[in-house]
Amino acid sequence: MYIWKCWRDTRSRFVILLLMMAALIILGTKGTWRVSGNAVGGKELLFAWAIILAGSRFIVPFFALGFGASGVGEEFSDKTAEFLLTRPRNRSYFVWTSWATGVTQILLLDCTYLIVAFVLLLYRTSTPFSQELMKFTGGLVKSVVPLLILGALIYSMTYLLTALFRNGRNGYLTCVGIVLIYPMLVSWVHSQWNITLPSPNDLFAHSSTGESVAFPIVAALGWTLFTLACPWVAQLYIERIDV
Repeated sequence: MYIWKCWRDTRSRFVILLLMMAALIILGTKGTWRVSGNAVGGKELLFAWAIILAGSRFIVPFFALGFGASGVGEEFSDKTAEFLLTRPRNRSYFVWTSWATGVTQILLLDCTYLIVAFVLLLYRTSTPFSQELMKFTGGLVKSVVPLLILGALIYSMTYLLTALFRNGRNGYLTCVGIVLIYPMLVSWVHSQWNITLPSPNDLFAHSSTGESVAFPIVAALGWTLFTLACPWVAQLYIERIDV
């Protein structure tokens, strides 16, 4: 099964990133305990969670870029495309199976990172059922969903570029350039002409501390559609090329 091949090709990377993620969580929470003392109260928990959440906005793209560069486009570099894409099975099967395997791994890493960090902090808090903590927990979804969308978005962009270049390295480097340059372009256009371009940062235009701030539904829906459009474009391209 092709899904097993996708997992076999990326499982070592998945395990390594999982271990790195666990180390980052332990270091982050341990640092918070050193600052706050043995008992972590509600305010310290909110502060620690804000730090972990901010750090995850840099970690998630790192995960996504690595997995996106190993999509179906990498089969051309591995010289396996001629075997796979000339089989009776539709090419769309390979495109979407590869994409779904990678995006599932990204979502699992993201969820594990955030859930484990939250459980560790909750375990250390001196007031586990306080009103402040319950309010914070209610805002957890507002924090997690944008991170999941961000991870899937960058993964899908890298996946598409890898397919277009038929090379994982070129797709990876191009997407790194986009991730670094696009935010600066958004800021420059806004400062020059007061025009606001859509940006993934719009997903985080709300509070992650449980305050009653409206969730950016329009931004979330728009970037989710863009995320799904990337493998669809990759499918159209793969179906029309000669192998």
